[in-house]
Amino acid sequence: MWIVKGVFIGFGLFLAGLFLTALVGITWAVTRGQVQTGHATGLGVVYGLTIGNPLFYLGLLGCILIGIAVAGSWPTPVR
Repeated sequence: MWIVKGVFIGFGLFLAGLFLTALVGITWAVTRGQVQTGHATGLGVVYGLTIGNPLFYLGLLGCILIGIAVAGSWPTPVR
């Protein structure tokens, strides 16, 4: 059961990091003048930040492993 808990912790950590990465990346593009305010962000940007980036999969694997390690290190009750 601790493996399932760890996977959920890892996915949560990964999704939080993905959201913050996308938010910061788009915000920096707007502040630098690369993207005009009020215009839509293309799907190519989202694809480049996620599925098209090899570090996306490495980050997903790393977060899941960290989540499993954290959940596995929790002390268990002694019966």
